[in-house]
Amino acid sequence: AKLLPLTLLKTLLLKSPKPSATAAIILKHDTQGAIQAIPLTHNNLLTNLQQIASVYNISDHDVLLATLPSYHSLGLITSLLLPLVEGMPIVCHNNPTDTAMLGKLIFHYNATLLFSSPTLYARYHHSDPLDPLMLASLRIAVSGIERLPPSLAQAFCQQFKQPLYTCYGTSEVCAIASCNLPDILTEIDWRTHVFNKPNTVGLPLPGTVFQITDITTNEPVSTGKPGVVWVGGAQVMPPNDQTSTPS
Repeated sequence: AKLLPLTLLKTLLLKSPKPSATAAIILKHDTQGAIQAIPLTHNNLLTNLQQIASVYNISDHDVLLATLPSYHSLGLITSLLLPLVEGMPIVCHNNPTDTAMLGKLIFHYNATLLFSSPTLYARYHHSDPLDPLMLASLRIAVSGIERLPPSLAQAFCQQFKQPLYTCYGTSEVCAIASCNLPDILTEIDWRTHVFNKPNTVGLPLPGTVFQITDITTNEPVSTGKPGVVWVGGAQVMPPNDQTSTPS
């Protein structure tokens, strides 16, 4: 320590990467079944992490139950990087289908945040040994990766008195581009401001732009019409600042 102070060691060994440098590569299957590599930069990841922490109001009192694998973009962001960046306590379990144990972990550690998929939430719903009180500490449960069936959302809410808030995203936008949130009642006008609309992908995250265009003409379509969803924002993978998916 006397010969090489900590500041000097940091200068020699810990060089800060460029924000545009690749930080992670996510492998996914395209529409034809071929494996596609999605490079995400430091700026992509940090932007999405800041967006997620902002909209879900992450605080020092939160405890995350991490169940999604880190090879998936949503798992990489929410189960690994979000707790590290926000300094949030994390509870891990190596089997996301073991809902009986997950319920015990939520109850024992008073977990407040849960990111999962409809397939896994269905296991919570059909798990006999899972007492609804085990999930009472959760302040928000987010459903992503696949479409959330309305019947499952309703059944889960009735059983656990906990709504599921859907989010939308692809690997090309790191993890989340839009989400539903709890409704808010403000004392300014004593009105309920609706941020959760079931069976929708919710509102775009801060700094994110959506546009839906016709699949053939590339012209914007009217509300309720199918088309291609274009997403723009700093969390979108390089070299383009926007990506698209069929809607």
